[in-house]
Amino acid sequence: MSLWRDILTLGAQGRSSEARALLALDLPLSLRELSGVARGSREYRGVLPHAVRRFSSKLPEGERSLLRSLEREFVDYLLDDVVAGVEEPLNLIELCLAHPTATLAELVDLFPWREGLKRSVARKESRLGDHLRSLLAAGIPLPLEIVEMIEGGGSPDFKYDERAFAASPTRLDRSWKDFKAKQKYGRGFLSIGEDEVGAGIAGEGFDYGLITMAEVALHAAHAKDLEMEIDLQLLGQGLSEDLTGALDEIHLANPSGGYRPVAWHNVFWDLISEYVRMRLSLETRDPYSETDQELADHIKNHYPDVKSASRPAILRRRKKLSNLCANLIEQRFWERFSIGREQSGPRITHVTDGVNP
Repeated sequence: MSLWRDILTLGAQGRSSEARALLALDLPLSLRELSGVARGSREYRGVLPHAVRRFSSKLPEGERSLLRSLEREFVDYLLDDVVAGVEEPLNLIELCLAHPTATLAELVDLFPWREGLKRSVARKESRLGDHLRSLLAAGIPLPLEIVEMIEGGGSPDFKYDERAFAASPTRLDRSWKDFKAKQKYGRGFLSIGEDEVGAGIAGEGFDYGLITMAEVALHAAHAKDLEMEIDLQLLGQGLSEDLTGALDEIHLANPSGGYRPVAWHNVFWDLISEYVRMRLSLETRDPYSETDQELADHIKNHYPDVKSASRPAILRRRKKLSNLCANLIEQRFWERFSIGREQSGPRITHVTDGVNP
Protein backbone atom coordinates (compact mmCIF):
# COMPACT_ATOMS: atom_id res chain seq x y z
CA MET A 1 0.00 0.00 0.00
CA SER A 2 1.26 3.51 -0.83
CA LEU A 3 1.87 6.07 1.89
CA TRP A 4 -0.92 8.16 0.36
CA ARG A 5 -3.40 5.32 0.89
CA ASP A 6 -2.13 4.84 4.45
CA ILE A 7 -2.90 8.51 5.10
CA LEU A 8 -6.39 8.23 3.63
CA THR A 9 -7.15 5.01 5.50
CA LEU A 10 -6.18 6.61 8.82
CA GLY A 11 -8.37 9.60 7.98
CA ALA A 12 -11.33 7.33 7.19
CA GLN A 13 -10.83 5.59 10.56
CA GLY A 14 -11.17 8.94 12.32
CA ARG A 15 -7.45 9.04 13.16
CA SER A 16 -6.82 12.44 11.61
CA SER A 17 -3.92 13.41 13.86
CA GLU A 18 -1.99 10.29 12.81
CA ALA A 19 -2.89 10.85 9.16
CA ARG A 20 -1.68 14.44 9.26
CA ALA A 21 1.53 13.45 11.00
CA LEU A 22 2.29 11.14 8.06
CA LEU A 23 1.31 13.91 5.66
CA ALA A 24 3.55 16.51 7.30
CA LEU A 25 6.57 14.35 8.13
CA ASP A 26 6.77 10.98 6.38
CA LEU A 27 5.40 11.99 2.99
CA PRO A 28 7.92 14.80 2.32
CA LEU A 29 10.82 12.56 3.39
CA SER A 30 9.62 9.81 1.05
CA LEU A 31 9.80 12.19 -1.92
CA ARG A 32 12.75 14.47 -1.13
CA GLU A 33 15.81 14.00 1.05
CA LEU A 34 18.86 16.14 1.65
CA SER A 35 21.98 14.16 0.78
CA GLY A 36 25.46 14.65 2.20
CA VAL A 37 28.07 16.88 0.62
CA ALA A 38 28.30 16.23 -3.11
CA ARG A 39 30.51 18.14 -5.54
CA GLY A 40 31.13 20.74 -2.87
CA SER A 41 27.47 21.41 -2.01
CA ARG A 42 24.47 19.72 -0.46
CA GLU A 43 21.84 18.54 -2.91
CA TYR A 44 18.47 16.85 -2.86
CA ARG A 45 17.90 13.21 -3.70
CA GLY A 46 14.82 11.08 -4.00
CA VAL A 47 11.80 10.74 -6.25
CA LEU A 48 11.14 14.44 -6.84
CA PRO A 49 14.75 15.56 -7.48
CA HIS A 50 15.28 12.67 -9.90
CA ALA A 51 12.07 13.53 -11.75
CA VAL A 52 13.11 17.19 -11.96
CA ARG A 53 16.50 16.25 -13.41
CA ARG A 54 14.89 14.02 -16.03
CA PHE A 55 12.51 16.82 -16.91
CA SER A 56 15.39 19.32 -17.06
CA SER A 57 17.34 17.18 -19.54
CA LYS A 58 14.56 17.61 -22.11
CA LEU A 59 14.42 21.41 -21.90
CA PRO A 60 16.17 23.86 -24.24
CA GLU A 61 19.62 24.93 -23.02
CA GLY A 62 18.51 28.29 -21.64
CA GLU A 63 15.64 26.75 -19.70
CA ARG A 64 17.85 23.92 -18.53
CA SER A 65 20.43 26.31 -17.12
CA LEU A 66 17.76 28.31 -15.32
CA LEU A 67 16.23 25.20 -13.77
CA ARG A 68 19.64 23.93 -12.64
CA SER A 69 20.30 27.20 -10.83
CA LEU A 70 16.90 26.99 -9.12
CA GLU A 71 16.63 23.24 -8.68
CA ARG A 72 16.25 23.17 -4.91
CA GLU A 73 13.70 26.00 -4.92
CA PHE A 74 11.70 24.25 -7.65
CA VAL A 75 11.78 20.91 -5.83
CA ASP A 76 10.49 22.63 -2.69
CA TYR A 77 7.76 24.30 -4.75
CA LEU A 78 6.79 20.94 -6.27
CA LEU A 79 6.74 19.24 -2.88
CA ASP A 80 4.34 21.84 -1.49
CA ASP A 81 2.06 21.27 -4.47
CA VAL A 82 2.19 17.49 -4.08
CA VAL A 83 1.45 17.65 -0.35
CA ALA A 84 -1.55 19.89 -1.08
CA GLY A 85 -2.74 17.37 -3.68
CA VAL A 86 -2.39 14.47 -1.24
CA GLU A 87 -4.25 16.47 1.40
CA GLU A 88 -7.23 17.14 -0.88
CA PRO A 89 -8.92 13.70 -0.56
CA LEU A 90 -8.02 13.63 3.15
CA ASN A 91 -9.93 16.90 3.58
CA LEU A 92 -12.84 15.33 1.72
CA ILE A 93 -12.83 12.24 3.94
CA GLU A 94 -12.83 14.39 7.08
CA LEU A 95 -15.68 16.46 5.64
CA CYS A 96 -17.70 13.31 4.89
CA LEU A 97 -17.20 12.04 8.44
CA ALA A 98 -18.32 15.39 9.85
CA HIS A 99 -21.32 15.67 7.46
CA PRO A 100 -22.30 12.12 6.45
CA THR A 101 -25.70 13.18 5.07
CA ALA A 102 -24.37 16.00 2.89
CA THR A 103 -25.20 16.17 -0.79
CA LEU A 104 -22.47 16.60 -3.40
CA ALA A 105 -23.43 20.27 -3.79
CA GLU A 106 -23.15 20.76 -0.03
CA LEU A 107 -19.74 19.09 0.03
CA VAL A 108 -18.57 21.46 -2.72
CA ASP A 109 -19.82 24.44 -0.72
CA LEU A 110 -18.15 23.26 2.50
CA PHE A 111 -14.90 22.00 1.00
CA PRO A 112 -11.73 24.03 1.79
CA TRP A 113 -10.67 24.72 -1.78
CA ARG A 114 -7.17 25.98 -2.33
CA GLU A 115 -6.73 29.73 -2.71
CA GLY A 116 -6.48 30.75 -6.34
CA LEU A 117 -8.27 27.67 -7.66
CA LYS A 118 -10.20 28.55 -10.80
CA ARG A 119 -12.93 25.97 -11.40
CA SER A 120 -16.64 26.26 -12.01
CA VAL A 121 -19.10 24.71 -9.56
CA ALA A 122 -19.80 21.93 -12.07
CA ARG A 123 -16.10 21.09 -12.32
CA LYS A 124 -15.76 21.13 -8.54
CA GLU A 125 -18.69 18.72 -8.23
CA SER A 126 -17.08 16.50 -10.85
CA ARG A 127 -13.75 16.52 -9.02
CA LEU A 128 -15.21 15.62 -5.64
CA GLY A 129 -17.42 12.98 -7.26
CA ASP A 130 -14.35 11.43 -8.91
CA HIS A 131 -12.50 11.48 -5.58
CA LEU A 132 -15.38 9.75 -3.79
CA ARG A 133 -15.60 7.08 -6.48
CA SER A 134 -11.81 6.64 -6.42
CA LEU A 135 -11.74 6.34 -2.63
CA LEU A 136 -14.29 3.55 -2.77
CA ALA A 137 -12.37 1.81 -5.56
CA ALA A 138 -9.22 2.02 -3.43
CA GLY A 139 -11.01 0.35 -0.51
CA ILE A 140 -11.13 3.48 1.64
CA PRO A 141 -14.28 3.26 3.83
CA LEU A 142 -16.77 6.12 3.69
CA PRO A 143 -20.05 6.72 5.57
CA LEU A 144 -22.91 4.65 4.16
CA GLU A 145 -24.94 7.77 3.35
CA ILE A 146 -22.06 9.13 1.25
CA VAL A 147 -21.70 5.79 -0.57
CA GLU A 148 -25.40 5.81 -1.41
CA MET A 149 -25.30 9.47 -2.44
CA ILE A 150 -22.46 8.97 -4.95
CA GLU A 151 -23.80 5.68 -6.35
CA GLY A 152 -23.62 5.80 -10.12
CA GLY A 153 -21.66 9.06 -10.15
CA GLY A 154 -18.00 9.94 -10.43
CA SER A 155 -15.14 8.09 -12.10
CA PRO A 156 -12.35 6.19 -10.27
CA ASP A 157 -9.60 8.20 -11.95
CA PHE A 158 -7.37 8.81 -8.91
CA LYS A 159 -4.90 6.05 -8.00
CA TYR A 160 -3.44 7.65 -4.85
CA ASP A 161 0.14 6.73 -5.69
CA GLU A 162 2.26 9.59 -4.39
CA ARG A 163 5.33 8.65 -6.43
CA ALA A 164 3.53 8.58 -9.77
CA PHE A 165 1.58 11.69 -8.79
CA ALA A 166 4.75 13.61 -7.89
CA ALA A 167 6.75 12.60 -10.96
CA SER A 168 4.01 13.08 -13.57
CA PRO A 169 5.51 14.78 -16.69
CA THR A 170 2.34 16.86 -17.04
CA ARG A 171 2.67 18.07 -13.45
CA LEU A 172 6.33 18.94 -13.91
CA ASP A 173 5.68 20.92 -17.08
CA ARG A 174 2.73 22.82 -15.61
CA SER A 175 4.49 23.45 -12.30
CA TRP A 176 7.62 24.74 -14.03
CA LYS A 177 5.56 27.29 -15.95
CA ASP A 178 3.72 28.32 -12.79
CA PHE A 179 6.97 28.53 -10.82
CA LYS A 180 8.59 30.82 -13.41
CA ALA A 181 5.53 33.03 -13.54
CA LYS A 182 5.33 33.41 -9.77
CA GLN A 183 9.06 34.03 -9.48
CA LYS A 184 8.84 36.43 -12.46
CA TYR A 185 11.37 34.54 -14.56
CA GLY A 186 11.15 34.55 -18.32
CA ARG A 187 8.20 36.94 -18.58
CA GLY A 188 7.85 40.26 -20.33
CA PHE A 189 5.83 42.74 -18.30
CA LEU A 190 3.77 45.50 -19.85
CA SER A 191 2.11 48.56 -18.40
CA ILE A 192 -0.26 49.88 -21.04
CA GLY A 193 -2.59 52.87 -20.79
CA GLU A 194 -6.23 52.78 -21.69
CA ASP A 195 -5.78 54.56 -25.01
CA GLU A 196 -6.10 52.28 -28.04
CA VAL A 197 -2.48 52.33 -29.13
CA GLY A 198 0.35 49.86 -29.38
CA ALA A 199 -1.43 47.12 -31.32
CA GLY A 200 1.92 45.78 -32.43
CA ILE A 201 3.49 45.50 -28.97
CA ALA A 202 5.19 42.14 -28.51
CA GLY A 203 5.31 40.02 -25.40
CA GLU A 204 2.67 38.80 -23.00
CA GLY A 205 1.07 41.13 -20.51
CA PHE A 206 0.69 39.47 -17.14
CA ASP A 207 -1.15 40.93 -14.16
CA TYR A 208 -0.45 39.39 -10.76
CA GLY A 209 -3.31 41.25 -9.11
CA LEU A 210 -3.61 44.05 -6.62
CA ILE A 211 -2.85 43.55 -2.94
CA THR A 212 -5.57 45.73 -1.51
CA MET A 213 -6.33 46.56 2.10
CA ALA A 214 -9.51 44.53 1.68
CA GLU A 215 -7.40 41.45 0.91
CA VAL A 216 -5.19 42.15 3.93
CA ALA A 217 -8.20 42.25 6.20
CA LEU A 218 -9.72 39.15 4.64
CA HIS A 219 -6.55 37.18 5.34
CA ALA A 220 -6.24 38.66 8.82
CA ALA A 221 -9.68 37.55 9.96
CA HIS A 222 -9.67 34.16 11.65
CA ALA A 223 -11.13 31.40 9.49
CA LYS A 224 -13.45 30.18 12.26
CA ASP A 225 -14.84 33.59 13.22
CA LEU A 226 -18.50 32.83 12.57
CA GLU A 227 -19.66 36.43 12.78
CA MET A 228 -17.01 37.48 10.29
CA GLU A 229 -17.92 34.62 7.94
CA ILE A 230 -21.56 35.73 7.93
CA ASP A 231 -20.54 39.35 7.32
CA LEU A 232 -18.29 38.34 4.44
CA GLN A 233 -20.98 36.22 2.80
CA LEU A 234 -23.51 39.03 3.10
CA LEU A 235 -20.95 41.39 1.60
CA GLY A 236 -20.35 38.88 -1.19
CA GLN A 237 -24.05 38.74 -2.03
CA GLY A 238 -24.25 42.49 -2.45
CA LEU A 239 -20.95 42.66 -4.30
CA SER A 240 -22.08 39.98 -6.75
CA GLU A 241 -24.92 42.25 -7.82
CA ASP A 242 -22.68 45.33 -7.88
CA LEU A 243 -19.97 43.66 -9.97
CA THR A 244 -22.51 42.26 -12.42
CA GLY A 245 -24.08 45.70 -12.69
CA ALA A 246 -20.68 47.31 -13.28
CA LEU A 247 -20.02 44.83 -16.07
CA ASP A 248 -23.41 45.61 -17.63
CA GLU A 249 -22.65 49.34 -17.53
CA ILE A 250 -19.24 49.03 -19.15
CA HIS A 251 -20.75 46.73 -21.79
CA LEU A 252 -23.54 49.19 -22.59
CA ALA A 253 -20.99 51.97 -22.92
CA ASN A 254 -18.98 49.90 -25.39
CA PRO A 255 -20.98 46.88 -26.68
CA SER A 256 -18.27 45.80 -29.13
CA GLY A 257 -15.46 45.99 -26.57
CA GLY A 258 -15.83 42.40 -25.41
CA TYR A 259 -15.94 43.20 -21.71
CA ARG A 260 -18.49 40.48 -21.00
CA PRO A 261 -16.38 37.61 -22.41
CA VAL A 262 -13.31 39.13 -20.73
CA ALA A 263 -15.19 38.83 -17.42
CA TRP A 264 -16.72 35.41 -18.16
CA HIS A 265 -13.46 33.77 -19.21
CA ASN A 266 -10.93 35.53 -16.96
CA VAL A 267 -11.72 38.40 -14.58
CA PHE A 268 -14.71 36.87 -12.77
CA TRP A 269 -12.86 33.53 -12.43
CA ASP A 270 -10.01 35.39 -10.72
CA LEU A 271 -12.33 37.31 -8.38
CA ILE A 272 -14.15 34.15 -7.27
CA SER A 273 -10.88 32.40 -6.47
CA GLU A 274 -9.16 35.40 -4.84
CA TYR A 275 -12.13 36.32 -2.64
CA VAL A 276 -13.29 32.78 -1.94
CA ARG A 277 -14.60 33.58 1.54
CA MET A 278 -17.12 36.05 0.14
CA ARG A 279 -18.61 33.32 -2.09
CA LEU A 280 -19.18 35.66 -4.99
CA SER A 281 -21.94 34.59 -7.37
CA LEU A 282 -20.66 35.75 -10.75
CA GLU A 283 -21.21 34.36 -14.23
CA THR A 284 -18.24 32.39 -15.55
CA ARG A 285 -17.94 30.29 -18.66
CA ASP A 286 -15.52 27.59 -19.71
CA PRO A 287 -12.76 27.71 -20.60
CA TYR A 288 -10.84 29.80 -18.09
CA SER A 289 -8.29 31.69 -20.21
CA GLU A 290 -5.25 32.29 -18.03
CA THR A 291 -3.12 34.44 -20.33
CA ASP A 292 -4.10 37.44 -22.42
CA GLN A 293 -3.14 35.59 -25.60
CA GLU A 294 -5.42 32.66 -24.73
CA LEU A 295 -8.20 35.11 -23.88
CA ALA A 296 -7.75 37.07 -27.11
CA ASP A 297 -7.71 33.89 -29.22
CA HIS A 298 -10.87 32.56 -27.57
CA ILE A 299 -12.75 35.84 -27.97
CA LYS A 300 -11.64 36.16 -31.59
CA ASN A 301 -12.88 32.63 -32.37
CA HIS A 302 -16.14 32.65 -30.39
CA TYR A 303 -17.32 36.27 -30.13
CA PRO A 304 -17.36 37.72 -33.68
CA ASP A 305 -19.12 40.91 -32.53
CA VAL A 306 -16.07 42.01 -30.54
CA LYS A 307 -13.93 44.52 -32.40
CA SER A 308 -10.14 44.74 -32.10
CA ALA A 309 -9.68 41.39 -30.37
CA SER A 310 -5.89 41.53 -30.55
CA ARG A 311 -3.89 40.56 -27.48
CA PRO A 312 -2.85 44.16 -26.61
CA ALA A 313 -6.47 45.36 -26.95
CA ILE A 314 -7.82 42.54 -24.79
CA LEU A 315 -5.03 43.16 -22.26
CA ARG A 316 -6.08 46.80 -21.91
CA ARG A 317 -9.73 45.88 -21.44
CA ARG A 318 -8.94 43.14 -18.95
CA LYS A 319 -6.79 45.50 -16.87
CA LYS A 320 -9.48 48.19 -17.00
CA LEU A 321 -12.18 45.75 -15.87
CA SER A 322 -9.93 44.16 -13.20
CA ASN A 323 -9.08 47.56 -11.72
CA LEU A 324 -12.74 48.61 -11.77
CA CYS A 325 -13.75 45.45 -9.89
CA ALA A 326 -10.88 45.70 -7.39
CA ASN A 327 -11.77 49.30 -6.59
CA LEU A 328 -15.45 48.43 -6.18
CA ILE A 329 -14.65 45.52 -3.85
CA GLU A 330 -12.41 47.70 -1.71
CA GLN A 331 -15.00 50.48 -1.58
CA ARG A 332 -17.80 48.11 -0.51
CA PHE A 333 -15.50 46.39 1.96
CA TRP A 334 -14.63 49.59 3.78
CA GLU A 335 -18.23 50.77 3.70
CA ARG A 336 -19.13 47.64 5.64
CA PHE A 337 -16.06 47.37 7.90
CA SER A 338 -15.04 51.01 8.33
CA ILE A 339 -13.82 52.33 11.66
CA GLY A 340 -17.02 54.36 11.93
CA ARG A 341 -19.01 51.11 12.02
CA GLU A 342 -19.59 49.51 15.41
CA GLN A 343 -16.40 47.59 16.11
CA SER A 344 -16.77 43.89 16.74
CA GLY A 345 -13.08 43.07 17.16
CA PRO A 346 -9.56 44.36 16.59
CA ARG A 347 -8.89 42.13 13.62
CA ILE A 348 -10.87 44.32 11.25
CA THR A 349 -10.33 47.81 12.65
CA HIS A 350 -6.57 47.42 13.09
CA VAL A 351 -5.62 45.18 10.18
CA THR A 352 -2.49 47.15 9.42
CA ASP A 353 -0.97 46.57 12.86
CA GLY A 354 1.62 43.87 12.37
CA VAL A 355 -0.31 41.86 9.77
CA ASN A 356 1.44 40.14 6.89
CA PRO A 357 -0.96 39.70 3.97
